[in-house]
Amino acid sequence: MLAIALAEFGVLETGRIVQQAHHRLRFLDELDKLINNPETKEAAVHTALATNLWVFGAEFSMVVSNRTLASTLQRYTEEKFTGPRSQHRPDLLLLTQLGQRYKLVEFKRPSYTLDRADVSQAEQYRDDLITTLQPIDILVLGKAFDPRLLLNMPANVTVASYTHLISRARAELQWLLRELTTGDVSTDATT
Repeated sequence: MLAIALAEFGVLETGRIVQQAHHRLRFLDELDKLINNPETKEAAVHTALATNLWVFGAEFSMVVSNRTLASTLQRYTEEKFTGPRSQHRPDLLLLTQLGQRYKLVEFKRPSYTLDRADVSQAEQYRDDLITTLQPIDILVLGKAFDPRLLLNMPANVTVASYTHLISRARAELQWLLRELTTGDVSTDATT
């Protein structure tokens, strides 16, 4: 009887995951429209992504629901970036679910091509925070980037287009849906 109840729970849970994946794919379609609108400002993309951290990867999907962590990061950055520096602060600072790494995200307009100054700006924010928060990886997002940026790029710094970010998130969701709908999601009791 318990085994049947647990099996039914697994089927329901799988159904919820499939439904959520479809909702997320629709969100990515809308985000794609937003970034392809030449009038879209950095703040609009920031607002959309700050509450949908799963787009950055599965390791960030639950951080937004951890109110203690979110408020701690916000309080720390507000203390660190005060006064004249309050306008010069990171756009988004994330912590992985396991609390092992931070990710500083710098947003630029979706119509903007990234250059070295943008990477330098993000590195300065990281340098301000690294005495207390480490290790910190950096992600700078824009429409595209000058390929010369990749020369001598530090290992913990990534430049990417919004299109790449959305494509990667979409690929993860499509893989998940394939695995859940065509794969054998049952477990073998002997393993």
